[in-house]
Amino acid sequence: KQEFSRYVIPENKLVIKPNFLNLTEKKTQSISKKNNAIFASRISKEKGILTLVKAFTNIDINLDVLGDGPLLNKVKKNNINNIKFHGNLTRDEVNRFIYRSKFLVFPSEWYESFPMTILEAFREGTLVLASNIGSIKSIIKDKFNGILFEPGNTSDLIDKVKWILNNQKECDQIALNANNEFNKKYSSEVNYKQLIDVYEKAIKENEN
Repeated sequence: KQEFSRYVIPENKLVIKPNFLNLTEKKTQSISKKNNAIFASRISKEKGILTLVKAFTNIDINLDVLGDGPLLNKVKKNNINNIKFHGNLTRDEVNRFIYRSKFLVFPSEWYESFPMTILEAFREGTLVLASNIGSIKSIIKDKFNGILFEPGNTSDLIDKVKWILNNQKECDQIALNANNEFNKKYSSEVNYKQLIDVYEKAIKENEN
């Protein structure tokens, strides 16, 4: 919103409406009962895959990489023992991976809008570790509903992963906060009301 209002459209003409997902009946699980970390996105430089792979060569936890992209073959050639590549999967398969993962890493190094993967992790009760960049830092409040690290900073990413592994009870509360926030803000029912409010406001302003 800040970027668009600065160059293109007046701020009073802009409304932020987040993405949404349907609610699920799944019960959230403790991080201590889960195993791997997960990356589920396009395998390209701007998505932070190089930073991620470099970091996980120095981290004692397995990483599941879901997705495809121009750097897939390059990163696979590294043959890192604790990183497994699964390719493109269906959304249901991705969600199952997210649900049973300790945490999801979203290391993007460019501006995002509202990443669905973060929303899916919120819904599944899985902790999110994400870059402190663009809209992501508006969606995630550090150590309240997720963990933030400096984009492109391998050392900071390693430090944050180690913090997660050493503070799993605190991370359970963070993941629970994110799940509660999803239920309050990002379900299809709530989003429908937000959309109707936007239309009604626009109609009223036009009538005036």
